[in-house]
Amino acid sequence: MSDVPPGDDQHGRTAPPPERQPPPGWTPPAPGLAAHGGNRSAVAGLVLAIFAGLLCWLPFVGLGLAVLALVFSILGLKKAKRGEAGGRGLAVGGVVVGGIALPLALLFTVALVALLNNEEFRDLTDCLAQAETAADEVNCRELFKQGVGR
Repeated sequence: MSDVPPGDDQHGRTAPPPERQPPPGWTPPAPGLAAHGGNRSAVAGLVLAIFAGLLCWLPFVGLGLAVLALVFSILGLKKAKRGEAGGRGLAVGGVVVGGIALPLALLFTVALVALLNNEEFRDLTDCLAQAETAADEVNCRELFKQGVGR
C-alpha cells in the first residue's frame, strides 16, 4: 500500500476531475439560437404591448404605449428575420397585442377629447365652479343630465 492520498498520483499532482455529464433529459440549444443573444426589442415590444392593452382606457398613456409597442415589436421581428436574434414569437405577440391595443387606446383618447370639447360638459364645469353649496352642485348635475338628454 502506498501513502498517496486518493486522487493524487505518486508525485503529489492532483488528478483532473472526471468529465461532467449533463443531467438526463437535457438537450443542447438549437444551433442557430446558441450563437445569438436574446432579442431585447421583441421582449420590450411584448411587455409594452401588454401594458398598452391593460392601460388602453387611459387616454394618451395607452396610445403612447401601443405605438411604442408596435415600434419595438417590428424592430424585433426584423432582427429575428435577419437571423441576428431569436424571439420571433415574442415579436409577433407584441405586434398582435399592440395592434389590438392601438385602436382601443385611440378610441378612448378620441372620446375624451370629444367630451372635453362638448358644450354641455363645459357648461357643467362652469356651473360646478360657481356652485357655492351642495344643493347648487346637485342642480348643476341635473341641468347637465337634461342637456345631454336633448
